[in-house]
Amino acid sequence: MLRSLVLLLLLGVLPSCSSVVLSEAPVEVRVVNASAVSFDRVVIGFPRQKEDYGTLAARAQSDYRAVAEAYGYAYVEVHRAGERLVLQPIDYVGERLLASGRYTYVLDLDASGQGLTLTLERDE
Repeated sequence: MLRSLVLLLLLGVLPSCSSVVLSEAPVEVRVVNASAVSFDRVVIGFPRQKEDYGTLAARAQSDYRAVAEAYGYAYVEVHRAGERLVLQPIDYVGERLLASGRYTYVLDLDASGQGLTLTLERDE
């Protein structure tokens, strides 16, 4: 009888415990234009979504955007002065998804001014 009562109590309590599970904090990514040139449009392609960060002035940063998944690098499309520059990852094999938190993708132009570079920073 006592075992049956304990079992009934556990069955009544356990379902309510499962609804108390805390959700993990999101991954948030902002973009910094580290170059001396204004970007007319910045689009970042994450594994499950694309985010259009819009215009980004030289040395400026965007607001953070919550994303479903992100890696240390991504597809990047920058439009500037009538040009379209693309940074195209081949794949994410061997890479790990970023943990919950805030991150910055720092975009810059390479020495020729014709290619993009991306550096990841973890923000506090």
